[in-house]
Amino acid sequence: MNTRKLHELLTIQVEKNPDHFFISNKEYINGINNWRHYSYNEIQQLANKVSQILIEEGLQKDDKIAIISENRVEWNIVDFAAIQLGIIVVPMYPNISSKDYHFIFNDASIKIAFVGNFSIYQKVFPILNDTSLLNRIISFDTIEQQQRLFDLLPNEVDIQEIDNRKAKVNIDDIATIIYTSGTTGNPKGVMLTHKNIVSNVLSVKEVTPFHEGKKTLSFLPLCHSFERMVFYAY
Repeated sequence: MNTRKLHELLTIQVEKNPDHFFISNKEYINGINNWRHYSYNEIQQLANKVSQILIEEGLQKDDKIAIISENRVEWNIVDFAAIQLGIIVVPMYPNISSKDYHFIFNDASIKIAFVGNFSIYQKVFPILNDTSLLNRIISFDTIEQQQRLFDLLPNEVDIQEIDNRKAKVNIDDIATIIYTSGTTGNPKGVMLTHKNIVSNVLSVKEVTPFHEGKKTLSFLPLCHSFERMVFYAY
């Protein structure tokens, strides 16, 4: 495998196994909590639609977005959508203090926040009035007077623009900034490049006995980087 850009690992699977299940997620469908299975191709198409949203919001390469949520498929989709455009993802724990949220949003210059549920939204919403950079919150759950991600997905995307932006991403570009808990002071951001994470993915593949059909379990945001390793390795 010659790739060193993180998003190319998904592209490879779309080309090899477009209809194979990639992510399974428990979702309420018609009032019943059932498993919903997403193929590699479906995740790529959804990621492209979220990329289109980010483009239309005016985000450029090296801009930052936040993802604050429990474990769910929307997290992965937004993650793919951002990194393939060269936008840096800043994941945050759902249960940190409002003070830490405020510090990280300002320190990282977050422009858009993706939040999982109402309790997270309540802690993030006040930051809109305290920073000049955060200009939008998009939710995963349905929240009154708030825009939900899946309701915003466009019918069409400018795939040429997306591909052009993909081509401008370099292996040494920052893919994600993970902040420490800040136990002894303000949180500190750890910058990881595409090359960092892809190297870990390939290393995990060599030493972990995964095989076709092998099932894995993801816990977000605790294992944000490891989650990528598990999902991308095969």
